[in-house]
Amino acid sequence: FQNELSKVAESEKWRLMAPLRYGLAVSEITIIIITLNYVPSTTRTVLLFRSGGIPSLHDARFWKLRVAVDQASLLFGTLFWGSLYTAILIGLFSMVFLAIILNKELAPQVLNIFASFLGLVITVILKILVLMIMRRKYHRGYYRTNPAKANLLGIIIESWNLGLTTQYMIIRCLKLLLAATLFIGRVDVPFLTEDANNLGLLEIDHFPLVFRKDVLTHEAHRHPYL
Repeated sequence: FQNELSKVAESEKWRLMAPLRYGLAVSEITIIIITLNYVPSTTRTVLLFRSGGIPSLHDARFWKLRVAVDQASLLFGTLFWGSLYTAILIGLFSMVFLAIILNKELAPQVLNIFASFLGLVITVILKILVLMIMRRKYHRGYYRTNPAKANLLGIIIESWNLGLTTQYMIIRCLKLLLAATLFIGRVDVPFLTEDANNLGLLEIDHFPLVFRKDVLTHEAHRHPYL
């Protein structure tokens, strides 16, 4: 019995090793991609400052970049740990995702989720095709060539979307969480717009500002007016 059990364990070992190897590979690729993005991102930021693409001297908020420039010393640690955290989280997500797919006991649930997703995709494709036809028939830009039918179509679409948007919002949440995870290691670009980044006096993500301070610290030797 023990021999049979060990044989079963050996035959099922790949179900454990495959997710681990996959998660490790994804983590390594994530770190490489993040690291390779910093050089072109720095060059792009410098060129935007020089060309006026990013407001500087004439911007009322430029004073934020001229104070506490010693905060640039935070960058090395944030680049290292941010990239590491991103790689770990993305690797864990990939590993768990593949482990669930390969798990025998969860196979029925995975098939149900896949079937629901496939049904959503088919429904969305059908909706796009129908709308392409109806838009050409009842609309010309912002104008309705047949107001009554166009209004009826709008009511039908709203009713249809009432059911679809529940899954749309779930997908949106997942995409935003994934994007936020990817941007943990990217302190060179703002993840949030300036309006969304401030909650009253609280600044949610300060490090893109610190990155720009570091860029301007080096640029100041070439452009003394900064």
